[in-house]
Formats: sequence, structure tokens, C-alpha cells
Amino acid sequence: MGESNDVAKSDLPQLGELKEPDKTLITHLVDRCQKADIEHKLDVSEDGSYHFGILIPCGREKREVSIMWPEDATELSHLEFEKYRFVQGYEAICSYEYGTIEAYVRPLRGFKRDSLFSVLLGIPRHEIRKMNQGDLIFQVKGNVGENEVNVAISEPTETIEVLTQKELEEELTIKISGISISTNQEALDILQKLSNSLFFEIRNARGVPLMLEAYHHTPLTAEALILAEAQTHVSDVGFPKYQYDLDPLRLYWYATSAYQMPLVQFLAFYQVLEFYFPIYSQQEVQRQVKNILKEPAFDPNYDPHVARVISAVMSGIGRGYADERSQLLMTIKACVQDEELREMIARIGLEEYYRVEAKKLSRCNINCENKKLDLREQFAERIYDIRCRIVHTKDTELDGGRILPFSKEEALLRTELAIIEFMARKVIIAVSEKLSLR
Repeated sequence: MGESNDVAKSDLPQLGELKEPDKTLITHLVDRCQKADIEHKLDVSEDGSYHFGILIPCGREKREVSIMWPEDATELSHLEFEKYRFVQGYEAICSYEYGTIEAYVRPLRGFKRDSLFSVLLGIPRHEIRKMNQGDLIFQVKGNVGENEVNVAISEPTETIEVLTQKELEEELTIKISGISISTNQEALDILQKLSNSLFFEIRNARGVPLMLEAYHHTPLTAEALILAEAQTHVSDVGFPKYQYDLDPLRLYWYATSAYQMPLVQFLAFYQVLEFYFPIYSQQEVQRQVKNILKEPAFDPNYDPHVARVISAVMSGIGRGYADERSQLLMTIKACVQDEELREMIARIGLEEYYRVEAKKLSRCNINCENKKLDLREQFAERIYDIRCRIVHTKDTELDGGRILPFSKEEALLRTELAIIEFMARKVIIAVSEKLSLR
């Protein structure tokens, strides 16, 4: 044990700065990590607090399990964490040695755990409530090739709880055992095929919709970005002075409520902007037509005068106000100032994201450094490009391919939501009117 501790200290000199019992726990974990060739790191603050992280393989990447309290270190020390890996794209773990996969499951449409197991097991809900949670297991078995595969839905194991560090209400996981896996891709394929097939069978037979819980790792989550942006503009809330259009506001609330479905969120926020396309994209044409109609000599029965009106409308079409991309730009420019967009990006720390990560989501890059470039024009192109990648169904129609649920692109999209949500609010505000209850 002493030799292992010396090796650990040579790699992580901060170990000597730790106090008991933290030092003993972390030294033990470091020793295990070294023997299993698991990357790890330690940061110790002057006040004695610390952050210890182990980086567990997740496909070609690694995912960190963070330890900051003795209780967390104790829980981790009780697990055979060396024998587990994360399954890329999901809140899931697998073990090549044990031939198992476990992944978090999310019931949809508001199904609670009691109702779910009542339907799955065919037991009245009041009887389900009397049962221990450990006894609530839905299980099926079948032969796949030479293997007898067991699939169960039940409460999560301690292993997945500690490794994923999830804090969900009424947590459930799907557990697959009796399989042979040696790569992350094999684990991913088996998890997706078996779970989605079973979930679809359950939906058809019992009416219960289930889905796998996706893993999202983004520079910042959309919820954190929106909250951070809002907290920088704290002001008193008084009696409302303005009223807002109901239909776009419904779309806005729908988007904010779909926080677990970023593709739906993005499109709903886009629809808020789209709702006002006719107003802002045709303003110039409207101005010209109004000026013609206001002329004292205008005669609606005189064909040359009517032709002038038609010419103004047709010239507007020629300039592109009927083009969706142009309408989007006009709407954004009418309601959002370039400077306030720059301030928001700086305030919530998105410069690095748009400098590095954002290129993976859209070919339309954002240059925050060059202040001579209008950010609104850049974002209009980017938002339209992302919108097309979501709604188009054929890869051949797109430069970058589709953005699909549970993909890396969808995870990045969560960061983009802060910008389009900000624009949707600005447009709703711009069209608001003085409050009237009549």
C-alpha cells in the first residue's frame, strides 16, 4: 500500500495537502485508477476543498465523474468502476466483462412510476403503492443467436447512480444482460435496437410511451444560458403595462415547455419570428404603397396610377421580401440591435463557443470579434441554415446533413437556443401594445 501511495503522490502532489479522511479516500481511488490505467485529476483549494475527477471511457471520448465530498468518494470506492464504461450519447453504462448495459429511461406524457408499473405489470395502482420499489420489475427474456438475453425495467443500480451522478425524480433504468460486447459501438447498437424495439412494443400493447435518457454535454445548457441572461437584467415586476399577441406567445410558451426536446424548441422559437414575417418584411413596400395612395391626384380608376401600385409591390418581391431568408433577416433587424446581441453573447460567455464548437453545427459561422460585421446578418443566415437542417428530410437537400434527435448536433443546438429565444422575446416585445382590458 505504501508503494502505491508513493506513486500516487508523485502523479498528484496535491494529495499531501489533503486532510483526513479525504486523503485516505482519494489516495485509495488514485491507486485503483493507476492500476486500471484510468486517467484522473485532482485540484485542491486553499480552504481544503477539492475536486477529484476520474475520466471513464465513452466511445472515443472520456466522461468525467466528479468527486468533491467524502460521501461521494466513499460511494465510488464501493463500486467496481474499473469495469464500466459510458455508452456514448445516452445516460448509460456498460460492462464488457459482465456483458451488461444499463440506461436511464424517461416515461413520456406525464406517466408516474406507479401508473407505469400498474400498466406494465397489470396490477392495480393501489396495490403497486404497497409494494417495495425494489420489487417493481418489468422483465422479458428471449434468445438472440446463441445468447439468452434478459431485459428489465426497474429502479437504477447504485453503480449507474454514482457514475452518472443523476438526480431524477422517480428514476428508472433499462437493464440488458446476457450479451457479448467488446466495443462502445456494439453496446450502443444493442442498447438502441433492443430498447427502442421493446419501447415500441410496450407503446403498441400497453399504450405507455418510453424513451432513453440522452446525455447532453454542451459548453452551457440552454436553461443556464437563458437564466444567466435574465439575471443580468433584474428589475422590479409591477402591474403589466403592455399586452402581447396571443398566438406567438402560445408558441413561445410551447417552446419553453419543451426543454427536453431542443429540436422542437428551436422550431417553435423560429415560428415566433416567422409569425411576424409579413409585418417586417413588407414594411418598405407598405410605405411606398401608402405614399402613392396618399397623393391627392391618385385616382383608383385611372390605370396608370393603379400600375404604379402594382409596380411598387412587384419591385418589393424582386428585392426578396417574399424569400424566407430575407424575411427572417428583416424581422431580426427590426427588433434586435447589433450591440445588444454582442452584449448578450459576452455577458453569458458564448464567444468561445462560436469560435470553436459552433462550426460543428452549421456552415454559417459567427464572427464575434469583427465589429464591422453585423451579427444580425450572420445569425439570420445561421438560424435559417439550422432550421433547414431540422425540417428537411433528405440529406441530399442539405450541405451538412440533417440534425437528428440524440445526436451530437442536437446537443450543440441546446446552446443555440439562448440566442433564438432572446430574439423571439425581442420580437414579441417590439409588437406589444399598451394594455387594454376592453
